[in-house]
Amino acid sequence: MVPDSYPVEVEVTPSGVTLRLLHDRLDLESVSAFEAALSEHLRAERSVVLDVSSLDYVDCYGFDALLHAIGSCPGKVELNGASTGLRSLFELAGLRELAGH
Repeated sequence: MVPDSYPVEVEVTPSGVTLRLLHDRLDLESVSAFEAALSEHLRAERSVVLDVSSLDYVDCYGFDALLHAIGSCPGKVELNGASTGLRSLFELAGLRELAGH
């Protein structure tokens, strides 16, 4: 079942915005809702912290959506709370610097 929306908690600070994902999956079924939920925040010329600590499962479509989200932001993007598995995916893709902490 394709979700209508992807739950994201938004915290705006003077230095940028934190987007905290509140769903445990990022996969083929949720990618469109994920992209829609984040699009307006990623277009801004400010730094973005993307908190992915709630993610338990990311498939190749979800990983591609994360890469696209990070690449489409004109400001600095920091990925926080990545699981060991997700950090490994970034490392295998040669993108260790994006894996965050």
